[in-house]
Amino acid sequence: MRRLLAVVAASIAVIGTSAGAALAQYPPSTSSGSVSATTVTLGNSVQFAGSGFAAGSKVTVSVNDAVYATLVAGASTSSALGSSTAHVSTVAYVRPVASTTVGAASTFSIRVTLNKVGLNVLTGTGVDPAGNPRVVTADVTVAAAVAAPASESSSLPFTGSSVIIPGLIIGLTMMAGGFLLLTTVRSRRVGSARS
Repeated sequence: MRRLLAVVAASIAVIGTSAGAALAQYPPSTSSGSVSATTVTLGNSVQFAGSGFAAGSKVTVSVNDAVYATLVAGASTSSALGSSTAHVSTVAYVRPVASTTVGAASTFSIRVTLNKVGLNVLTGTGVDPAGNPRVVTADVTVAAAVAAPASESSSLPFTGSSVIIPGLIIGLTMMAGGFLLLTTVRSRRVGSARS
């Protein structure tokens, strides 16, 4: 019985130690990523970058929790290793063009095209040099595109009232008829007063 209790106690100690080490990694270290602009118009792109990742590790870039691309941290020039085709039609994102040249060995950078109006959360997820989870985020607000003002030679349809001219004609006719009726009544009164 003592051996059984000793084995159970040792197992609990080992599980507790490994659980403590696992809990030390969570939540993942989170910091701010950088973006070239925090506000853009619909359909424009921003450059999203982050640092603190293990050199050569994969970094998954997401926009509003939809996977946009997977990059390699520290690659001299890098394009997307893979991207989801499902998010292109469901969230109206465009496939990544390619990331730009990366500066330091623990960074990534990618051009992200945004096609959803409102707040968009860009996230880069990977591991830090110690192997712990690492997340960088950045917020970008996308505004609807402003319509260009109409020019003089615009081919826009006529949206004014089409009853102005007919209304004027009818109104003038009614006034003329009223005037004629009034003069006829007066002339009859004058004629009956003389007789």
